[in-house]
Amino acid sequence: MWTLITGAGSGIGRSLALELARKGHDLILAGRTAVKLDEVAETIRQDVPERKVRTFTVELADTASTQKLAMQVCESADRLAAFVYCAGAGEPAADLASLQLSDFQEALAVNVSAPLLLTQSLLPVLCESGKASRIVMVGAGIDKHAQPGTGSYGISKMAMRRLVQQLSVEFGAMEAGPIVSLFQPGLVDTPGIRDHVSKACALNLPHGPWLKDRLDSGRSLTAEQAATAIWHADHLVGAGGRDDLDGRHLKVPEKIPSGRRTGKEDGFFIGIAQHITLPIQIEPGHVVSSFHRNKL
Repeated sequence: MWTLITGAGSGIGRSLALELARKGHDLILAGRTAVKLDEVAETIRQDVPERKVRTFTVELADTASTQKLAMQVCESADRLAAFVYCAGAGEPAADLASLQLSDFQEALAVNVSAPLLLTQSLLPVLCESGKASRIVMVGAGIDKHAQPGTGSYGISKMAMRRLVQQLSVEFGAMEAGPIVSLFQPGLVDTPGIRDHVSKACALNLPHGPWLKDRLDSGRSLTAEQAATAIWHADHLVGAGGRDDLDGRHLKVPEKIPSGRRTGKEDGFFIGIAQHITLPIQIEPGHVVSSFHRNKL
């Protein structure tokens, strides 16, 4: 049972690779940095020696590199049970005038074009057995809530949300098309978010200090908790088949601050359809009691 994870060298992708290996998945790990991928692969081989692991470096902002990855995956596995897109890009900017077109284009390439291209190219192995495979794309709560300085990341993640909608519609017309979902874990303490927060604070962006306070005080998920949530979501939310999971927006409860510095916090989960309990410990004495899902 092969699973492809992009962004597997660190953060949620790394933790998910370790989680899925323990659950019986053979893994194809993709990312920018070979040494990080090799470390994850070696950890898996030591912890779960019976699992197969393959690693491929990729520059997801580059079309040719992304196409090469797809070819390598198709040559490595005759079928993919799942494809989890954990990679992401998008630098904060001081203001609209400072937003670099090159960064905006890179964010669109990594957060939208690459997952689309990979999905298209991997269809032969995603649909091989006639049994629906899983595609999970990791989104961001800021996609629907514009914040100063977050244009590249937020706009491209909103486009990812729309991509998931489109894929769900397209695959829904197929006899055994993949089941697609968007996963939003809220704030997760990863090297990527730490780097973003550092840059946002340096630029005096309103969300920077708020995020830093939550990270420093432990009021966030760990990468391991987010990975566990993805696994539980697939098994609990998807237990009823395509109609139960396809096109769903899988979310962990979280809030973000208002970009207008009102002192209030705007919850970004609207129109909750159902609640599914997950055993995820966030901090001593507090358990995330529900894992929300609703139509995108």
